[in-house]
Amino acid sequence: MKSTVKSPTLGGHGSPLHIFTLDTRNPDRNSAMAASPIFHSSALPFHLRLPKTFSHSSPMSISASPRFDLVIRFGLVRFGALQFVLVYAVKFGTVSSNTMRSTIYDSEIKGKKEDCIWRVKEANANAKAIAAVMEAEEGSQQPQLVLADKLFLLRQPDVQDIDKVRYKEDVFNHVKENDMVPLYETLVADSVLDMDRALLDSMRAKTEDELNKIDEKIADAEENLGESEVREAHLAKSLFFIRIGDKEKALEHLKITETKTVAVGQKMDLVFYTLQLGFFDMDFDLISKSIDKAKNLFEEGGDWERKNRLKVYEGLYCMSTRNFKKAAKLFLDSISTFTTYELFPYDTFIFYTVLTSIISLDRVSLKQKVVDAPEILTVIGKIPFLSEFLNSLYDCQYKSFFSAFAGLTEQIKLDRYLHPHFRYYMREVRTVVYSQFLESYKSVTIEAMAKAFGVTVDFIDLELSRFIAAGKLHCKIDKVAGVLETNRPDAKNALYQATIKQGDFLLNRIQKLSRVIDL
Repeated sequence: MKSTVKSPTLGGHGSPLHIFTLDTRNPDRNSAMAASPIFHSSALPFHLRLPKTFSHSSPMSISASPRFDLVIRFGLVRFGALQFVLVYAVKFGTVSSNTMRSTIYDSEIKGKKEDCIWRVKEANANAKAIAAVMEAEEGSQQPQLVLADKLFLLRQPDVQDIDKVRYKEDVFNHVKENDMVPLYETLVADSVLDMDRALLDSMRAKTEDELNKIDEKIADAEENLGESEVREAHLAKSLFFIRIGDKEKALEHLKITETKTVAVGQKMDLVFYTLQLGFFDMDFDLISKSIDKAKNLFEEGGDWERKNRLKVYEGLYCMSTRNFKKAAKLFLDSISTFTTYELFPYDTFIFYTVLTSIISLDRVSLKQKVVDAPEILTVIGKIPFLSEFLNSLYDCQYKSFFSAFAGLTEQIKLDRYLHPHFRYYMREVRTVVYSQFLESYKSVTIEAMAKAFGVTVDFIDLELSRFIAAGKLHCKIDKVAGVLETNRPDAKNALYQATIKQGDFLLNRIQKLSRVIDL
């Protein structure tokens, strides 16, 4: 028998909740339910879909993501003759609480309404526990990185004064609450904050007291406790220096902690702390060395969760150093297993993924990996202009694309990681969209192109002339006739010309070297 019952909102998130029971005495029915499209729908994020190989005989052996494992672990309940009840909860931001349903599959109930209602209540109570765990799993952004973002905005001339007042107050409160003496002195020297001698003395006294207590714990651990306790005490000291913003001492004590660490996973956690320090003040040399160190550690072994986290860190580093193609690849590889909430929220991660993919992927790949990706579809609507920006490009709605692009420019310009590449990114996106438009034509009037993009003829003429001169677009402008003529490059001919050019360069170098040797 199958019955459908309305369910209260799961965890307050308006998420749909699908429930079915697995009866060990009826494996055929269970296999049919496991193959149900409800649980394999492409509308669900990939890492939350029920594997098609799922069976009642091995419900705990599913190798998926930590989120799915959490659902499995917390979703198993015993109900008398029924051995397992799997509660499958999926978080959907686009589904309202009015459309929530709990679907119960249970051949053993045989129409017992009261028993059915009791089982639903039990399952819903269990689902709330799942929602709480999933929410706690997401965590929050690392406070120092939130502070770094506010400091960046505080220094930007494009930020309104009223917002700067709020950011300045937030920065001051964070510095005061965490006794960040080194950072406070730096900000006072840069005229970001005003000097308060009494506050500075108070923060110094607090940090000295806390540091003395940590040193006492380290001494006690070394004398009376084991190696793990000694390591934990040194790690506490490292985290203390990270909290107060003393980068040099934090790095020094992280190295000391590493010498007392044996497990590869714990060493990786120390590398992640180092990477966060690097991203705080955009120390690319430190970030690059830390990423190389992490990759070497993974050769010794390491769990997949930390490997996926490292991909996001490396992707952010690549994006920050203008390697958008590699950043897009790493972000797309991590999209279904994202757990790096200490760097930025999932919405921001999707924002970066879409922006880097647009200028890095070809049309076919963009459709498969981004436009139709269920993980992106679930949250892209929450980010202003991003959905229109992506879909209008793919659908060749160029007027809508330019409108959405104008709306996104402010977000890109005021992003700490993308700001240095703002002008470059603007050029690359326009190159992509102009190339896509011209690819459909052998010749087209400038007026028709200007109309398609919703701009003036003079603007498009000036734009194209710049990109043609820079070698970004393969076409020529007939100003008299008002026509654009495309001249698509021949790949074989271009390779031949490049070979000739490099050959001439090599011959010249050899001739110069021979003259030196003759002397």
